[in-house]
Amino acid sequence: MRFWGELAVAAGLIALHCAVISRPGRKVQLSTSNIITNCIRIGDLRAESRPYCVLAGSSMTGRLDAAAAEAAAGLPVINLGLDGCGPVEALDFLLSAPTPPQLVLLELNSLGSVSPENARAVMEATAGPAEKLRQFIPFLRHEERPVDLVYSWMYSRLKVDTSLKIGSPSLPAPEIFNLPGEHPNPPDPLAVMLLERIRSLQARGSRVVLVMLPDNSVERPREYAAAAAVSSQLSLPMFDLKPEMDKVLTYTDSVHLTPVSSQALSAALGTWIRKASGSGPAPR
Repeated sequence: MRFWGELAVAAGLIALHCAVISRPGRKVQLSTSNIITNCIRIGDLRAESRPYCVLAGSSMTGRLDAAAAEAAAGLPVINLGLDGCGPVEALDFLLSAPTPPQLVLLELNSLGSVSPENARAVMEATAGPAEKLRQFIPFLRHEERPVDLVYSWMYSRLKVDTSLKIGSPSLPAPEIFNLPGEHPNPPDPLAVMLLERIRSLQARGSRVVLVMLPDNSVERPREYAAAAAVSSQLSLPMFDLKPEMDKVLTYTDSVHLTPVSSQALSAALGTWIRKASGSGPAPR
């Protein structure tokens, strides 16, 4: 008898979950766990079947506002900014996505500072039979955890500083930055890994643009050297947003943008995406 009572309680909780979360589509955007946040973003990538663009990289990219970018771009934009990971891991997930993206803005700020343990944990959490089950059983999905639904709601209610140092939340669309010099043989193994993965992604029909995000003036010699090598080898364009925006935007800590700065920058990137996708003037 006890078994049937527990089964009835479980069935009731599942029904409540579906009624409150699954059917209304109240998906979680942020989680109390960085790993779960990554899993949610990877799940969004794997579920997308429309033409779309991706903001890919580390937690610095993760702070960007995909909704603001999407509104300015006029087409779906997925945030694949993975906490504790970097561009190499993001590229691995992009290569396994069922539908390849049209355009990838690939952040390189974190190229040389990724934790192997974090990256391995994300890989393990998004693989195996349990992950496949989540595609078909809504209440098992990462983005439907009730505790994280509450967390996301509370985060959205936080009051933030709505002032930018530039005096306006509007930023111009970024311009392509041409890296000087020839770099035919990248000596850095991380640059070699980038080259291999970007070539594979290009073979799937995706366009890649390299990006250095504003990060409060942190020195990035290794990342710039890798960007120059990869850009030269593959003739890739690049946004270097650090020189003009490092001291213009505001940060929650040493490198991560505040919500208002993130929204302003994301909208500017979305404006460029709109132009690049052909729905506006040709990008520079």
